[in-house]
Amino acid sequence: MSSMLNDFDMVSQGKVEVTIVGGRVVWQDGELKVAPGSGKYIEMPPFSYLFNGIDKADAKYLSSLQAPVMRFSAS
Repeated sequence: MSSMLNDFDMVSQGKVEVTIVGGRVVWQDGELKVAPGSGKYIEMPPFSYLFNGIDKADAKYLSSLQAPVMRFSAS
């Protein structure tokens, strides 16, 4: 019987020693090695890919409860 493992089946320990972005070392020896303004800002809504469809799922769940909605007028 053969066993197959993938990266998610193994436990490992370690730390990041070097980070390379675009062929350049940007983090090494606990020091950030980039010049101000060398990055690029990418505008994205916060957590958009994480919460796609959550409003629909919430509405479906809440409607399944068949609970009365208590409304109060603001004073």
